[in-house]
Amino acid sequence: MRRYALTLMLAALGLALAACATKPQQLDQSFWQEQSSKKVAIVIAKLPDKGALYKEGGQGLLDMAISSVATQGVSRHLATLSADTFLEIRGELAERLRADGFEVVQHEPFVDLDQLPKTSGDGLFERDLASVANATGADRIILFRLYQFGASRAYYGFIPISAPQGLAAVYGAMVDARTNKLMWHTGDSLKDAFIKEPVVGEWKEPPDYPNLTAAATRALEKSRRVMIAKFFSK
Repeated sequence: MRRYALTLMLAALGLALAACATKPQQLDQSFWQEQSSKKVAIVIAKLPDKGALYKEGGQGLLDMAISSVATQGVSRHLATLSADTFLEIRGELAERLRADGFEVVQHEPFVDLDQLPKTSGDGLFERDLASVANATGADRIILFRLYQFGASRAYYGFIPISAPQGLAAVYGAMVDARTNKLMWHTGDSLKDAFIKEPVVGEWKEPPDYPNLTAAATRALEKSRRVMIAKFFSK
C-alpha cells in the first residue's frame, strides 16, 4: 500500500500553518519606544479540545488502522488531558509588558480563527483581526495559537521505532491592528512550531501513564516559556 509522504501530524500542522509567513520575523526594536502611545491586546486562539497521540513517519491507511488499535489505551488517556494551563501565557506576558510601561488588555474568551475572514497579501496575518481590534481598542494584537498537544511517536509503517515524547506545537504573532500587517511571528516551519519533551522513566504505565503525562505537561509549559522568550528576544 502506498505510504503517505507526510504523517497525519505533519500534514495537519502544515496545512494549519500554510497561510503564515515563511520565516520567523524579529520584532522591530522601535516597538519598545511605543509605551506611551500604543495599547496592546493579548489574544489566545481557540485551544484543542483534548490531547492526542500524533504519529510521525510514513504510514499507509492499513498501517494507521493497525497502530491505532495498538495505541487505544494511551490515546484514550491523552484525550482526557486539558491544555488550559497554556492560558497562563496571557498573564505572564501582560505582567512583563506592563513592567515595560505598556497599556495591556487580555482579550477573552478565545478567538476562533477559523471563523474570521481570510486575508491575502504579502506580510499580512492569515485572518482579519478587525473584530478583535474593535473589541479591545488595541493598536497591537499579540496572538498565540496552540495547534496540538499531547505526545508524538515515530513509526515505520505500523511499527513504532521510538518511545513517545511529550508534544506541544505552538505559533505566536503580533499584528498591527489597523493594517493587519505582521510585526512579529515565530515562523511556520515544523522545527519552529514543535516542542518535545522526553519521558523520564517508563512510559507504558496504564491506565494513567503518569510519566508520559508529565512529559506532555512539561512540553506545554515549555511552549509558554519559548513563546515569551522569543517575543522578548532583542
